[in-house]
Amino acid sequence: SIPVQDLVSPLDYIPLLEKKHQKFQPGTDSSYSNSGYIVLAIATEIISSMPYQKFIEKVVFEKAHMRQSGFFRADSLPNNTALGYASKDDWLRTNIFHLPVLGGGDGGAYSTLTDMTCFWEQVKSFQILPEITLGPFLKAQNTVDGDWYGYGFWIDREKNYIQLVGHDAGVSFYSATSRTNEDGFTIISNTSSGAWTLAKLIKQNT
Repeated sequence: SIPVQDLVSPLDYIPLLEKKHQKFQPGTDSSYSNSGYIVLAIATEIISSMPYQKFIEKVVFEKAHMRQSGFFRADSLPNNTALGYASKDDWLRTNIFHLPVLGGGDGGAYSTLTDMTCFWEQVKSFQILPEITLGPFLKAQNTVDGDWYGYGFWIDREKNYIQLVGHDAGVSFYSATSRTNEDGFTIISNTSSGAWTLAKLIKQNT
């Protein structure tokens, strides 16, 4: 109900959030929530006194040496950006009209395979956050749809991987790293489901 070009700041989502009803009483159940991450982004802007996207670029991307990552406007992308494609009536069309013009608390950052390697290195060496702060993020806090979930990170029960997973119209993303060694891999696809088959195959053979 809001044109994609008008979704720039997390505050722009408030008219959408006002229409949401509470799923359950706090503490009685758990559920993944994009809306919850938008609220978190709003709180981040208020506390940091800077746009959410700039805050993440400063405290995450810069600290992790992710030099090609950022929140880029869909109508002003770097030259080497792969476009996302969504299927419509058996035709593939770019996802520019399906997603907010600028990513926010619930996703929409751009990155590369090299930058994700840097990210995991800096996470596991506690260069972004100290261990005492980061520890609870990387531990299972609840179960969502049968999978363990920390704070922002999914936990693979069998492999003991720490995982970041996401998808939307024209993009799917899977990135995982071992807690104990340098094993890990990242898959970035410019379709909504392109990452999953390959991720499953790799996990079955490692």
